[in-house]
Amino acid sequence: MNRFKGLRMKAIVIGFIIQLAVGMLLNALFSLLLIGIHQPAEGTTHPLYSHNGYIAIALLLGLVAVAAGSYSASKVSGEPGNRHALFLGIIIVLIGLMSVDNGKSLMPVWHQAGTLLLTIPAALFGAYAYNKRMATAAGTNNQASE
Repeated sequence: MNRFKGLRMKAIVIGFIIQLAVGMLLNALFSLLLIGIHQPAEGTTHPLYSHNGYIAIALLLGLVAVAAGSYSASKVSGEPGNRHALFLGIIIVLIGLMSVDNGKSLMPVWHQAGTLLLTIPAALFGAYAYNKRMATAAGTNNQASE
C-alpha cells in the first residue's frame, strides 16, 4: 500500500510556499519588534542569538509556519486526512537535514534538534486543524438544513 500515491503536488507546493512566507513574515516581525532596525556590526552576531528565550520563540514561530503551510496543503488538496501535511512535513525535515551545518549555525544544537523533531507533529497539527474546521463546518451545515 503506497500511502503517498495520488498526492496532489499542487497542494504540496502551495503549502511549502505558504510555510516559507509565513515563517519569514513571523520571524521578520518578531525580529523588528525585539531588535528594531539596529543591525550588528559586520562579522558579529546579534546578542539575541545567544538568548534562549529568543531562540525558543523563533523555533515556535517556525513550527507555526509549518502548521500554516500544512493547513493550506490540506485545504488545497480537497481531501480529508493528513497525507499532504505529512508529506510536506517530511520534505521540510529532509531540507532541514541537508542544511544542518556541523556547528557553524548561529542557532544552538537544541534549536536544530527541536526543529527536526517537531516539524512533522506541527505539520500533522495543521492537517488536524483543517480537518476539525471542516468537520465543524459540515456539522453546522447539517444542523442548518434540518
